[in-house]
Parts: sequence; structure tokens; C-alpha cells
Amino acid sequence: MNKKFSYPLIFSLCLLTLGSQSFAQGTNAGQTNYGQAPQPQKKGISITPMYGYVFNETFYTYDYEVELEDATPFGGILGFEVRKDLDVEISYFHMSTTGRLNSYYYFSDEEKVNIDYIFIGGCHNVILPNPNVIPFAGLDLGAAIASPETYSTEARFAFGLKAGLKAMFSDHIGLRLQTQLWVPVQGAGIVFSAGTGGASTGVAVSSSITQFGFEGGIIFKL
Repeated sequence: MNKKFSYPLIFSLCLLTLGSQSFAQGTNAGQTNYGQAPQPQKKGISITPMYGYVFNETFYTYDYEVELEDATPFGGILGFEVRKDLDVEISYFHMSTTGRLNSYYYFSDEEKVNIDYIFIGGCHNVILPNPNVIPFAGLDLGAAIASPETYSTEARFAFGLKAGLKAMFSDHIGLRLQTQLWVPVQGAGIVFSAGTGGASTGVAVSSSITQFGFEGGIIFKL
């Protein structure tokens, strides 16, 4: 075959081949985009093992001044995505520390104490242009259970405040860093007040116990 005619023929065949492939790909893409109904987005469930640090704390009861040494709580958070900006979370944390009882009558004692927190609460996620970086803040309600070695176990209503940042490295793995404040409630009651504006009632809680610290963990999103 003459080279003058063979080169244009080969070039034309290449163009036809590329054109047919492009047409096929475009047809398939059209079928994917328009031939199928959009699938609803699944709600996410996440499991986050956590480990952290809680600062030492001093609080007061009717008979004692109580000192709790700093501790390293560990536990986990089970999260359920309600919306992109809202999660419902169930959390559990355990810590072991040393408690000192200083009596107002010159009596003192020291022993190990285990403290468990069980919470359910909400977590508000701040939506940013980068979906992999998620600041958050939330409120938890639940119980604090203190178990000393020789004294009786006590359970109290407790609430917690939290704020932090989630960084997702992929659709299923991420990092969670947060600061938290746990508050076991020592007392609660109904408050009634009356004045020129009318009467009102409410519920008041009081506590001198606050455990402040930081935690971090790896997010496993299912």
C-alpha cells in the first residue's frame, strides 16, 4: 500500500475508534445519571474508643472535704447520625483514682475509688465547606457511679458538656478530640417564686463536683 494513503487511513481508523469509545462511555454515563433513581443516603453509625485525662478535683459534702487525684478515663461512644448536623450519642467512661476524705472533725482517710459515667445526649455538628473537618458541641445526661473500696457505692444523676473536633481521613476512619466537663449532681429541688410579674416554679440542681479533662479516640464509621 502507498504510504501517502496508508497514514491518513490509519489516522482515520484511530479517530473512529476513539470516537466510538467516547460515545459508549457517554451513553453509559447517561444511563448511570438519568436511567437510575437516586439512592437515599444512609444514616451513619459510629463507634469511637476513647482515652483521656481528668484533672484533680476537690469538693465538699456535709461532713468531709473530698480530694480526687487526677485520672485517666477510658471508654467509648456509640453515635447515631440523625442529620448531618446532629448525632445522638451513648457514652460510657470508667476511671480509677485515689480519694482523700478530710473530716471537719480532724479525721482523714484515703482509699481507691472507681468512677463510672453513663450518658446519652446530643451532639451538634458544625457544617464547614470541608466536610472532613467537623467542629462539634453537645450536652449529655445520665448517671455517675462512685465505688470506693470500703464505703458504699453511690449513684447520682449527672450531666456533661463537651466540645471538640472530628477529622475524617476516609469514609470510615477518623480522629475525635474533645474537652469535657462532667458534673455529678449533689442536690436537686423544686423552686417556687412569686412576685409582681406572677408566680413561677422550676427545678434547681446544685453541685460542687466538676471533673474537667480531655479525651481522644479513633472513629470507626459503619
